[in-house]
Amino acid sequence: MKNKIRLISSILFVLFFLMACSSEKKEKTIVHSKLNYSTNAFEPYISAKTIKLHHGVHYKNYVEKSNMLIDKFGFNGKSVAVILKKTKNKEKYFSLYNNLGQALNHEIYFNSLSPKPTTPSKQMIEMINKSFGSYENFKKEFIFAGSSHFASGWVWLVKNKDKLEIMTTSNADNPLTQGFVPIFTIDVWEHSYYLDYQNKKSDYMKDITKNLLNWDYADSVCFDLK
Repeated sequence: MKNKIRLISSILFVLFFLMACSSEKKEKTIVHSKLNYSTNAFEPYISAKTIKLHHGVHYKNYVEKSNMLIDKFGFNGKSVAVILKKTKNKEKYFSLYNNLGQALNHEIYFNSLSPKPTTPSKQMIEMINKSFGSYENFKKEFIFAGSSHFASGWVWLVKNKDKLEIMTTSNADNPLTQGFVPIFTIDVWEHSYYLDYQNKKSDYMKDITKNLLNWDYADSVCFDLK
């Protein structure tokens, strides 16, 4: 009898162990992407202190809260885009929508920056000229949109069918929920620039637009380059 009890106990232990391992290996819907560069790579435009706080604290917290809430509400296995579209403007999912939106927006933002100078490809320049008249006009409009956006939010370059558009969103909103393709974004929440620029948001926008935009990433998204 004692041997049977020991055998049953051993089997139960193994089963619980396997269940625990399976739970630990559960694939997360969104991950905290590692930086592809050192934290001081953007100086003097963005300090290492800002990058550490922005990427290592704000962005990380949004990702962790998102995955916890995805588990809670049973959205495992759904894509980020699907979850955002299903939870937008739903009071029940207010916290999930905002945390997941912020996690995705930050992922795009850190991909939108390049410590090495990049320039728009010929194909991109053609779209920019078609959409804004010239590359210089695009930069002016993009800087103005980000600088003049009131309160917390994001300024985006998006693809709308065969043209490019500049738009801003508030809080955690992402253009994909409106049917646009986000090409790149600049974070205009205060935590993204205040340590380095204080209230001079327009200087932050000018420095990023003129020196740090990742046009290689923009090409890969806009033209689906592999």
